[in-house]
Amino acid sequence: CRCVAHPKKKHRYVISEYIDYAADMNVLMTYYKCMDDWNDEKKFLKVVYGKLLKKKEKSIALRYEEKTNIILENLAGLYMAEKAQSQDLDEVSGYFGKICEAIFEYKNDEWSEILKKIGFYLGKFIYLLDAYEDMNEDEKKDCYNPLIRLKEQKREKFDDYMHDIFVMMMSKAGRAYDRLPIVENSGILDNIIYSGVWQKYNRILSAADKDNLKTDNPDWRKI
Repeated sequence: CRCVAHPKKKHRYVISEYIDYAADMNVLMTYYKCMDDWNDEKKFLKVVYGKLLKKKEKSIALRYEEKTNIILENLAGLYMAEKAQSQDLDEVSGYFGKICEAIFEYKNDEWSEILKKIGFYLGKFIYLLDAYEDMNEDEKKDCYNPLIRLKEQKREKFDDYMHDIFVMMMSKAGRAYDRLPIVENSGILDNIIYSGVWQKYNRILSAADKDNLKTDNPDWRKI
């Protein structure tokens, strides 16, 4: 078929229940992100985009009622923790970890526990990496960020401390990932787990010109 990005030429495409599921979770999380941006910063375009997704969000929430409840419960917990200015990194990142844990478990089968573990630690990594990227801007705007006070406490050791946390999160996700019997597309998935997730981290370091830190990606299989 033709697509918006490449309208002139037809391309082969794949249909599967897994692609449908991934698309549904993407819509669900995008909708909740829009609503969160509206509540926090009153971004008008986000609330408009959210309203466009509202109908789809309702139908998806009905199809995945249990999963949606888990996501909403943890979003509410995260909101309350942020509202209370929680400085507990494990608590605040754990809420988003639980959200990704629920999303990674497509169905309850023999691979559930492994997939949930990958999702949990990847979710914690994502939350803390976003906080790390936004830290200076949040400090200027006097916005909540669980890393600001930690930075004051650790001072010159802060970046090394955060690097160790990121390594720990992804090493645990990587160990769980290595237990999956992946045959097809293993190269692509390996690249995401062992390298791709670190591109944003390295861009943050590059933007801050932190030459004193290593920007190479550790091999989690040796940790």
